[in-house]
Amino acid sequence: FMTLTRVGLTFNGMVLGLDAIFRVNQWQKILVLYEKGGFPNLGESICFLGASALIHFSKSKFRLPYEFDLFEPDRHDIKKLLIDKVGLNYA
Repeated sequence: FMTLTRVGLTFNGMVLGLDAIFRVNQWQKILVLYEKGGFPNLGESICFLGASALIHFSKSKFRLPYEFDLFEPDRHDIKKLLIDKVGLNYA
């Protein structure tokens, strides 16, 4: 299959898309909540890798303040986590 290509979203493409959303909405701060074992059918640590790409771009290119937090469904209550972490500080 010499002409077979893989088409899909890369982490860089995902982050650039999110950057466009941030700019359109004029959001100035980033809070990344990611699930430790999310999407196991796509690969191990896929959520961590995606969140890491966003944090890397945030630090190097966008220069936006960021916070990085792990969500574990069996240990955290999502409602409480959103109230405590997000509140009125993040869009």
